[in-house]
Amino acid sequence: MAVFFTWQMAKSSYFENTTTSEHPIAQAIVSAAQRKSLPLLPVTGVQAQAGLGIAGTLAGKKLTIGKRPLVDRQLITSIENELSQTSQRIEADGKTVIWVSYDERVMGLLAVAAQIRPVSPNLIGILKQLGIKTTVMLTSDNAATAQTIGQAAGVDQTVGEKCWIVGLAGDDIR
Repeated sequence: MAVFFTWQMAKSSYFENTTTSEHPIAQAIVSAAQRKSLPLLPVTGVQAQAGLGIAGTLAGKKLTIGKRPLVDRQLITSIENELSQTSQRIEADGKTVIWVSYDERVMGLLAVAAQIRPVSPNLIGILKQLGIKTTVMLTSDNAATAQTIGQAAGVDQTVGEKCWIVGLAGDDIR
C-alpha cells in the first residue's frame, strides 16, 4: 500500500497551519513513509474535519485520511467485512486505526500506537502522593487504545471514544 500523505497535509489548518505545530499522527505517518522511502505526493485543497481527519485532492481525485466515519462519507461502495474485522483487531491491540480512501474507494488502513512520555508514570505518582485520589484520562481514542495508554501512564480510569471540552494548563501527558 502506498502512503498518500504530504507535508502540505501535515501542516494544513487542521494542524494549526504552522511549521512548528504538527499533529502527532501526521508526524508518525510521514515519518513511516520517509523511513520506507515512499514518495510524498502533492495534495491540494486540503480540508480538515476536526477530530475526524483530513481530505484533499491528489491527481484530480479525492483523498481522505482519518477515522472511519469520515471515510465512510466519501465511499461509493461499502467497506468489506474483512477490512472492518481487521480494523477491530488493530484497535483491540491498543492502536489507532487511520482509514485511507482514494477515488471513493478504501485503499487501506494505517495503524499508529501512542507512546507516552517516559515521565508520565512518575507525574501520576506525584499527583497521588499529593493527595489526588483518582486520576482519569479522557481521550477521543478508542476504548482499547485509551486503556493501553492509561495503564502505561498509571492512571486509575480511562474514558475513550468521546469528545471532550476540558480546561487544561500545560500539555497532555503523552
